[in-house]
Amino acid sequence: RACGFDDSVIRFRQHGAGEMAHYARDCWDAEILCSAGWLEVVGHADRACYDLEMHSAATGTPLVAWEDYEEPMEREVVVANFNKGLLGKAFRSKSKAVVEYLEDLCDAKPKEAMKFNEVLCTEGSNTISIEGEDLEILSSMVKFERKRKKESGTTFTPGVIEPSFGIDRILYCMVEHSFYVRPDDQQRAVLRLPPPMAPYKSCVLSLTSEESLQPATKLLQSKIRTKELRNPPNPEPKPQSIARSAQRLLILCRMDEAACGRLQHPNMIPQIPKLEDPKT
Repeated sequence: RACGFDDSVIRFRQHGAGEMAHYARDCWDAEILCSAGWLEVVGHADRACYDLEMHSAATGTPLVAWEDYEEPMEREVVVANFNKGLLGKAFRSKSKAVVEYLEDLCDAKPKEAMKFNEVLCTEGSNTISIEGEDLEILSSMVKFERKRKKESGTTFTPGVIEPSFGIDRILYCMVEHSFYVRPDDQQRAVLRLPPPMAPYKSCVLSLTSEESLQPATKLLQSKIRTKELRNPPNPEPKPQSIARSAQRLLILCRMDEAACGRLQHPNMIPQIPKLEDPKT
């Protein structure tokens, strides 16, 4: 709204399943209605844990955060008790990978860990696959058991929300919505910038080259600046520029007056008049 857009030309649109990127769990676009239709100016993607999980997998470093509970909590966990001597003799360099695999099974899939343990107890062995190789785990190498564990907090992988702003698109839409042509004179176009976005809020121009009036002009500029109204520096006027300065002052006043009005629908904004001289 600070850019001058009315609610009727702003909407939020949710992406369909076929529009979202592979990493996104949800995505919403902020769009502005302009002469070319609805234009996306801001994209908000819920990337969930995709980024941090991919970095963790590639670097081997857990990228997690810790959350304290208001009060300690008890929960049931599955713990693996290893006979690392037997594991080392059986798997040698792969024993570490076997331990990590079974510990991850306890943490991420405790129910499957207990089913794995049932097979060990009834059949005496079970099989896991690591890096495409099947490895036989004997019941004497590991035992799983349920325990009650008191915890003061937990680790979690944070989700990532990615807002992406198209500053150039926002500025383009602002200029388009701020431009209009006077109905009574198609050759007179106005750029009606919203006050918060206008680079200058006032302009003091002398209409005469009288030296005696210059101090009053500068005093007025100084007082306006103390009110936090930005205005451009006023160069010493030349006689041939007085008429041009008066015309500019008139245009600035009319633009300021127009800035108080409501924005028109973009379909009501006339096209920019075609000038004979492209350099004009």
